[in-house]
Amino acid sequence: MLVVLFGPPAAGKTTLANALADRLDADAPVLHSDDYRRDTYRRLLADASDLLDLRNVVPCDGTFYEPEWRDRARAIADDSFLASVTADLDTCLRRDRARNGIGESGVRTIHKEFREQDVDADLTIDTDILPLDTALDILESRLEDRFDDTR
Repeated sequence: MLVVLFGPPAAGKTTLANALADRLDADAPVLHSDDYRRDTYRRLLADASDLLDLRNVVPCDGTFYEPEWRDRARAIADDSFLASVTADLDTCLRRDRARNGIGESGVRTIHKEFREQDVDADLTIDTDILPLDTALDILESRLEDRFDDTR
């Protein structure tokens, strides 16, 4: 199962992806869009597809703000699971500043794009509302339900 955590910068995608991998298997690889410099989503999804041949679950994270990229992720496997990770703009800006991220303009632009889209997700996680452990419990439960349904 490909698990894609997508949303605006600094919403908590990487934190959730890493925590999910720790819960599932300490050695589970997590694919982060930040690790790719060119052809980001094409390369990330190609690597995800290759890893699915070796593992039951492959978590990855990235903004995936263009619907086409989310569609391509969903097409990789019948049991792909897309979780929208969101947070208030002020939260994303504060987190981005704390980590010297992409900067205010980039966060504002991408955050706005998500607000204007009709996002098709299997689950939405608002990290302003849900503590990490609760968000992980919900995500893990939904993945178990999906995994059971695909057997």
